[in-house]
Amino acid sequence: MIKAAYVQTPTTVNELTLYDVAGGFPNTLCLATDDGYLPLDEPGEPFDSGLRLTADNGHVYQVCSALTGNILLMRMVADNLLVPLDDIGDAYAALAYVLGNSRVKLGNGGAVSVLAPAGQSMVTQLLLFGAGIKLELDNDVTLKSSKNGWNISPVGGDRQVLGRILLLKLVPGRRFTLTVDSSGWPDDGEPVHAGLALGYAVEALPKAVTTVEPVCAAPSWCAWVHGHGLTYITDDANLVDTWRSARERIAYKGGNKKCSYFSMTDVKTVGKKRR
Repeated sequence: MIKAAYVQTPTTVNELTLYDVAGGFPNTLCLATDDGYLPLDEPGEPFDSGLRLTADNGHVYQVCSALTGNILLMRMVADNLLVPLDDIGDAYAALAYVLGNSRVKLGNGGAVSVLAPAGQSMVTQLLLFGAGIKLELDNDVTLKSSKNGWNISPVGGDRQVLGRILLLKLVPGRRFTLTVDSSGWPDDGEPVHAGLALGYAVEALPKAVTTVEPVCAAPSWCAWVHGHGLTYITDDANLVDTWRSARERIAYKGGNKKCSYFSMTDVKTVGKKRR
């Protein structure tokens, strides 16, 4: 369980994330407290809380506001995480648990703000799929799954359930805001109409994505269960159906199984949708 500590300075209140285990931090360094462990790193590294600790040998370390170790090893119960966006409250809870409360915020109208973690966290890419997703990057670029997602299909008249897939390359320390518009979703009883995925299968996708089949074929997945936290997919009957529904959105029948790629470093403007 992640806990938060608040440290007040003359000018600010710092929110620090406390962890139950000491392993996996940068340089294996941490500060032990009565309530958990605080990661330490060299000054100037990502997620600097502004607080400093001087070791007995005189070396100065920064106190990190959140985890910069391998998140996939330390926080996940499976190799990959499915985050359905149909319930934005549960989506926020899942992302905040995995990435840390200091990196993920829930704003008015269900806007989820995410600060990209450090590269050594092993979360450097997100796969987003489904209709109604909007990403607002911190350089005023907006990406929409309906316009910028890419999984064309020769199946006519079924555009509401296209894969609409895009792969977002994260940049440590940069922020994006995610919102979801469900007004165009069909009333079909499916548990997933939009979502995101992260983990080893997503990290392995190349910039020139030729197929998303490896994501659908990956055997190890978990998802957030309200009141229970992260749960392995096969340990919950409802999650099995949730993953089936999500997989059908990603690998849409008749589609080309491709997706768009956008890097937060490179994308400055977004052109018209490809046809």
